[in-house]
Amino acid sequence: MFGAGRLKNSRGFTAIELLVVIIVILALLLIVGPKIFSLIGKGNVAGATQQLDGMIKAIAMYYGEQKKHPKTWTDLVNGGYLETTPDASWTLSCTNGGELAVKYTAGDQASTLDTEWDKRCSGGASVVAGTSDVKCVITSSAYCP
Repeated sequence: MFGAGRLKNSRGFTAIELLVVIIVILALLLIVGPKIFSLIGKGNVAGATQQLDGMIKAIAMYYGEQKKHPKTWTDLVNGGYLETTPDASWTLSCTNGGELAVKYTAGDQASTLDTEWDKRCSGGASVVAGTSDVKCVITSSAYCP
């Protein structure tokens, strides 16, 4: 048969060759890995900021037409201001003092979002003490229902 003798003499890779390949792969992961995770974090911040911008616009349009702020996300969805209810990491709340706020569970990106959102939120943005939640105050006037 053609080439049959070659297979009998082939012994595969040596342990040293395999070790060198593993070391090269690990070195590449150590160099590229942090950059990939950094890009993922930046993507999460950009996505959450874009969502917040959409929510602020929806709340403003709702208020402009209804002359009151929404009580829930459902008010915004049913009114056609938002396509879908935001996921569980987003909360819409109205305090007794009349402060309407959007809160987002941000995890590791909380401080970055705090800085980024501060420009967008009329009442400012802040990390909720003892949590990884970022709160964006939409209005601090007594217009909440």
